[in-house]
Amino acid sequence: MAWLVHHILAGKNSIYIVSWLAFQIIPTWFVSRTRLEVGNVVNDFINGDFSGTLLSILMIFVYAVLGPVISIIANFSREMIAQNMERDVRREFFHALLDKSQAFHDSQKVGDIMARSTEDVRSLNLLINPALSVLMEAALILLIPIVVIAFNYPPSLLILPLGFIISFIISIYFYYQKLSPIAKAQQRLYGNLNHHILEEITGMIVVKSSAREKEATGHYNGIADEYRALNIKMGKLQAKSKSVYLVLLLSTSCLVHAILLYYNGRLTVGDIVAYYSIVLTYQQAAHFSVWAFTAVSKASAGADRLLDLMNKETFIPRTTTHKRREISGDIEFKNVTFTYPDETRPALIDVSFKLNRNETLAIVGMTGSGKSTLIKLISRLHDVDGGIITIDGVDITRYDLDALRQHISVIEQDIFLFPDTIARNISLGRDYPMEGIKHAAVTAQANDFIQQLPMGYDTEIGDKGIQLSGGERQRIAIARAFLSDPRILVLDDSTSAIDAVTEEKIQRAIANVQKHRTTILITHRLSQVRWADAIILLQGGRVTATGTHEELMAKSRVYRNIFMSRFEGELDDVDTSGDA
Repeated sequence: MAWLVHHILAGKNSIYIVSWLAFQIIPTWFVSRTRLEVGNVVNDFINGDFSGTLLSILMIFVYAVLGPVISIIANFSREMIAQNMERDVRREFFHALLDKSQAFHDSQKVGDIMARSTEDVRSLNLLINPALSVLMEAALILLIPIVVIAFNYPPSLLILPLGFIISFIISIYFYYQKLSPIAKAQQRLYGNLNHHILEEITGMIVVKSSAREKEATGHYNGIADEYRALNIKMGKLQAKSKSVYLVLLLSTSCLVHAILLYYNGRLTVGDIVAYYSIVLTYQQAAHFSVWAFTAVSKASAGADRLLDLMNKETFIPRTTTHKRREISGDIEFKNVTFTYPDETRPALIDVSFKLNRNETLAIVGMTGSGKSTLIKLISRLHDVDGGIITIDGVDITRYDLDALRQHISVIEQDIFLFPDTIARNISLGRDYPMEGIKHAAVTAQANDFIQQLPMGYDTEIGDKGIQLSGGERQRIAIARAFLSDPRILVLDDSTSAIDAVTEEKIQRAIANVQKHRTTILITHRLSQVRWADAIILLQGGRVTATGTHEELMAKSRVYRNIFMSRFEGELDDVDTSGDA
């Protein structure tokens, strides 16, 4: 709740709140004054005072004209608060997601995060407009008549309205307590629905090719039915709200009370009409409150879901140390150990090696040996559990995170491209001149195929670059790396499953981008491994062998087995002394 209050009061919102309160009170006051004037009209008409009748009618007209005009200002103020709050929360939530570690994102359902960033954030806007606006209006409708009655009628007429207010508050409290868990369950199921839709659409090829449409539909319908049942449950709860019955009891009791005072000579007919019409405004407050607290419960559930993710302590700590430090590219792992969250088996165990600037290190190993984990640690997608990683002799945790990652470029096998133009995919949206983008594409052996596209560099490539082949996507990624001019280049199996002609083009591109950079290769391609300055062999997260290609072929049986399909000769012809 404190977090919500902070955002409601943030920035210029405090000014809008004052304006909102001031201009909301006046129209509500006019409503009660109009009821009083109606009573005066009745009394003046019965007494034959036509001048007084005309004056009361004139006042009613003035209130009717001024009320809506003033309400416009109140509506504008509350809308500004609502929109500012939604914008600020959306920004804060997005920035919080960017600050989280890769381990956090690996454990989350993307569809659920999308639901939180859209539906839950939107519910906070609706909390202000109209929920809190309606609640404020309801509160004023309850309180202002008390003041009007106190100054214009016998004090005994306050007893029933005050009793109603107390009973109403108690009733609403218990209503909200029953409503809150339903709202939380609704928000959770909405996130599950979003995730299921995203999951099935993303894997539509698998769904159709394996004829899973029936199972997918059944799963979705099950969640949708549960969501529908909760909405029905909430509707029944609203229908059973006791506040409406309390208003009916109040209005009847107040009318009887007023009539008794009339027979005692303490009220006129006009007073009864005015008093009864004032009390009837409580019916509006009751209906407003039931609806508004439903919106408040959803907003509260949405805020809890947003904070639940934002407060998870899985972010990568940032520092401003060495913010502008230039990186040469010397990398060293010192007894590095790392275990993924919720896992018991370490992915890396006591890994140590050193790579000098402008040299190339190849990492080989079987699937699951920890190769990809190692490169994730260099760019701090995760932080180590034990040991230390240094670049140019400085612990990487001391570098400014953005500055560190600007010096590192990773080209993976599964290239991610945005549904945008080729130029913007190469520049990643940064403000690079077109000449620089084209030069990077030429160096990456990508310019030729780009020029053959309908709109060249302005061609939209679709979601994840679906309009491009695997080799074309990888050359776009290499152009992206060349344009960013990193000091450290990481190639994670970037030429697997590529035909020979495409591989040759990519190899030329890689050779261009490797010049004067520290390079780490994860590959089983002999054409890349054999020219590396050093090679390390990973087994079960441990470094079990190091050396050049020739040295490892001579001393490591495991290394030879990895590349056995690359040789025409028999492994028996290779010296096996010192096998590891």
